[in-house]
Amino acid sequence: MKTHDSIFAVRPFLYAAMRITYNFQDMVFSRGDYSRQIRKICVLELLSQKRVQSFRTIREEEVHHLVETIKSKSGLAINLKNLLYSLSLSILSRTAFGARFKQQDAFKKLLPGIVELFGGISVVDVYPSIKFLHLINVVRPKQRRLHREADGILESVIQEHKAAMKQENEVDDFVQVLLDIQDRGDFEIPLSTSGIKAILMKSSSDAKGTSRGEASLWGGEDVNKSAIFKLKYLNLVIKETLWLHPPAPLLLPRECQESCEVMGYFELIPFGARKRMCPGMSYGIANVELILANLLYHFDWKLPNGMEPRDLDMAEIFGASLRRKHDLCLVPLPCQFGT
Repeated sequence: MKTHDSIFAVRPFLYAAMRITYNFQDMVFSRGDYSRQIRKICVLELLSQKRVQSFRTIREEEVHHLVETIKSKSGLAINLKNLLYSLSLSILSRTAFGARFKQQDAFKKLLPGIVELFGGISVVDVYPSIKFLHLINVVRPKQRRLHREADGILESVIQEHKAAMKQENEVDDFVQVLLDIQDRGDFEIPLSTSGIKAILMKSSSDAKGTSRGEASLWGGEDVNKSAIFKLKYLNLVIKETLWLHPPAPLLLPRECQESCEVMGYFELIPFGARKRMCPGMSYGIANVELILANLLYHFDWKLPNGMEPRDLDMAEIFGASLRRKHDLCLVPLPCQFGT
């Protein structure tokens, strides 16, 4: 990991990534000095522990709304995948764009297509030097359409925030932080508006009994951040789940810059390490802990139609991340002490 860290620090050329990230101006696919600067912005300004904690209220409000939605469907089979997907997008939209984000629904509809593009590979990526392949690329029209629509939404969001800045009515979200950095101009390479859009675009792209026993050690209607620190077993469950079903087993694609010999295997590090470490680790873990703790605290869960756990199909498919092939449908049963 230490010996070959720099050699594998560069991303390969991916046509879809170039198109969606404004010619590699995001935090994942950018290169060189600009890449180091963008990662610094993300680690210190956008995704630091302090910044993640500042979004605590947003997470708790959205999770509370999820719990109430599930309670209203007590005893009925629900598609948990769709609910959690909607929850994640709601949290992300509010932290990235603010509560004033008027085109949230339109942006949500675009995201699945954008994520699909990042997860695929085309002949252009295999032979990037053959220029005419770029012209006959069958997914090119879809890429251009998604980029054009997403760009219009992001431009609208940025203009809304700039107008709010003039009225001294600023909101603590990703857009505001990036605009402040742009105005300060204290980085070697200026942060352009397309760079801000690229960062926002990329930012946007699963033990029951013992956890219940831990959760019952305190009172209250919801599980909050202070209570999660007491859930030692829950944290072990999350780590074990990431080990058994890692969302990105090999992380995002890397390109080897020099000849090297690699022996043995890395230990499990779901978010990578050193130069390949995901800057959004704290943000992601904070969301997973709060969501899972509340779902286990407020509800008992069973499979629909008399299914047994051994009947559950755990097949997975690979795209931008590794995910279940089939939607997870469960029946929630509210717990008496959680009502």
